[in-house]
Amino acid sequence: MIKRLGAYILPFFAAATSAQLAPGTEAKLDALFTAKAPKDGPGLVVGVIKDGRLVYSKGFGQADLEQGSPLTSKSVIDVGSVTKHFTATALILLEDEGKLSLDDEVRKWIPTLPDFGKPITIRRLLNHTSGLRDYFTLFALKGWQLDQPLTTEKVLDLMADQRDLNFAPGTSFNYCNTGYVLASEIVKRASKESLDAYLKRKVFTPLGMKSTTLYTDTSAVIPGRVESYRKAGTRWTRLTAPQMTVGDGGLLTTIEDLPSGMEPCREA
Repeated sequence: MIKRLGAYILPFFAAATSAQLAPGTEAKLDALFTAKAPKDGPGLVVGVIKDGRLVYSKGFGQADLEQGSPLTSKSVIDVGSVTKHFTATALILLEDEGKLSLDDEVRKWIPTLPDFGKPITIRRLLNHTSGLRDYFTLFALKGWQLDQPLTTEKVLDLMADQRDLNFAPGTSFNYCNTGYVLASEIVKRASKESLDAYLKRKVFTPLGMKSTTLYTDTSAVIPGRVESYRKAGTRWTRLTAPQMTVGDGGLLTTIEDLPSGMEPCREA
């Protein structure tokens, strides 16, 4: 995912026998993150999850520099590659439903992917062992800029033109966003609904994640969404990245919603 300098969600996990902060911890956390996020600049939201409960959640800095809106625990933030966990969850649920197998070849679901002579399974996509080249690198080599639209369809077309892999599937590990864009497309084809719709029905709504969605429409109004910025010299400028791929990123959520979606699931 593109690194967006706006706000970040930082979940902290603490092992203990009681779901509350130790005396004095809240003041220490307040002081630490107040120093990290000036009141007049982009900041972060911090949460401490203890024994499955959110025992500390505060925002530091601004959600919108023009309006002077502060970040809070209800701020809706793009959490980047944390999205991948939810994409993998969708595929595991679909396997449990008998609609696919993680050991299916990707070409079963996306036949436009070239036959590299070596089978790539869905499991390889999730484990970053597919050998596929990362689409960000490929588009950068083609001269792509941050303000140019980037869609799943463009990624599928790009991958259809590939003639080789970085390595034989399963022989190495290389973090790859491409695999998760393909994974989201497999969810769509296997479930007959978008990744966003499937996750809302199977994960977000059942878990009470009321402020969580996937960013699939640049024109959509999303209450509480945090703006993204980047530093230009000594001043901040708004960062508008029309990246419409999902699966590898695109999840918008809050620190209050995240603990609900962090229930353990079996390994892929």
